[in-house]
Amino acid sequence: MKDTDFFGTLSGKISGRKGATLKRWKHIGDKSTIARTIQGQIAFPEVMIKIVSSAKDKANTHRLVDYISKKGELEVENGNGLVFNGRAENRLALYGWDNLPDEPVPRYQGAGGHVQKFDKHGEPIPPQMLRQTLHVVFSMRKGTPKEEVRRAVRDFAKVEFSNHQYLFAMHSDGHPPHPHVHVLVNMKSMVSDARLNPDRDDLQRWREVFAERLRAHGIDCNATPRAARGISTKKLKGAVFEIDKRYRAWVDAGSVGEAPPISKRTQEAISQAREEVDGKPRAEMPVIRTRLQIQRQNVIDEYREAADEFRAEGDAELASKIDAYIASFAPVTNAHDEKVKAMAEIRDRPAEKDQDKQAERGHGLSM
Repeated sequence: MKDTDFFGTLSGKISGRKGATLKRWKHIGDKSTIARTIQGQIAFPEVMIKIVSSAKDKANTHRLVDYISKKGELEVENGNGLVFNGRAENRLALYGWDNLPDEPVPRYQGAGGHVQKFDKHGEPIPPQMLRQTLHVVFSMRKGTPKEEVRRAVRDFAKVEFSNHQYLFAMHSDGHPPHPHVHVLVNMKSMVSDARLNPDRDDLQRWREVFAERLRAHGIDCNATPRAARGISTKKLKGAVFEIDKRYRAWVDAGSVGEAPPISKRTQEAISQAREEVDGKPRAEMPVIRTRLQIQRQNVIDEYREAADEFRAEGDAELASKIDAYIASFAPVTNAHDEKVKAMAEIRDRPAEKDQDKQAERGHGLSM
């Protein structure tokens, strides 16, 4: 189903009806975005953009080119449409990236060179090195035509990275295999001293632009923040997920043999949850819970306002579906509280202590 098929032709309903709403809300987007969101991710999967790494000098940027090209097995394209094949040609892909230093450069510089910073104990902090090349991945779910994903990324980069040098390569592997494009961007502008330094709002805007370009190529998709979908828990960061994946596989296989290590972040999360079960709650949790509750209420208020406006302009069907959608939201929660709840249940369950400990670790990895 194309996104224009939902509730008739959405673009026509928005632009063609007299007095139709063109408003865009902060969290939930405009009318067409809302219509896609309430249909769910089966019909309109969410696009993903992730900053996965960076390079701080020329040598490491070359290593990234090797990585995204699988050491020359995959073709690499630059912003001018030139295509490079093989490791020999890939060495030419960075021609003109003259700002890349041979050695990492400290991020903070003063008149006399590096500005030394100190921690709260008065100890010198090692200098942060300036990132020179950003490594970004654009991806869609399994089954999406990879050529359309490539075209959408090419269109995106021409607009968003127009003042920067960049390279990209198409991949279709992963777990599960899915189409994704690796992009390397020179963070320094070609036309000024400005530098690319995306924050969370920039990443959301990038997702929206990427989704627009995919839809222009006939791919149904959406780009909304988790809060707009009634989701309050965050996913594990990629590095943490990959480290913990081996332990999850070990548990799923019956916990035979020595347990693989889990990430330090997950160890800390499990320890914090266990401390709260034992009566030592995290001091910052009330603030976190309040912030999540406020965010959820803001999202619901926006949906209700949108439903009222759509109902007033005669789109009662969409308004009713919005009402049903926000009524289906699960209660606000977070990964820490879910771990605490599960561990409390395990503690109260009659079982062997060793089994309890393993169950706690296993649950900690399931969040």
